[in-house]
Amino acid sequence: MRAASNEGEMQPDQSMSVAEGLARLGVAARLLSAVGDDALAAMVDAHAAGTPLQTADIRRVAGARTATYT
Repeated sequence: MRAASNEGEMQPDQSMSVAEGLARLGVAARLLSAVGDDALAAMVDAHAAGTPLQTADIRRVAGARTATYT
């Protein structure tokens, strides 16, 4: 997920958006990713929880920060 440029809220990154879109179309989509144990990871979890996306393959890395891009 990345910060929206002017809204101050988090938006899903492209891979999560594609996987979520496929899942909403009925495709069995999984997100393979790694996140830290920070607030951004909690936002990823919260966003994914509201979707049909399978997230069991998201690895949580203790002591790490979740990566972002701009």
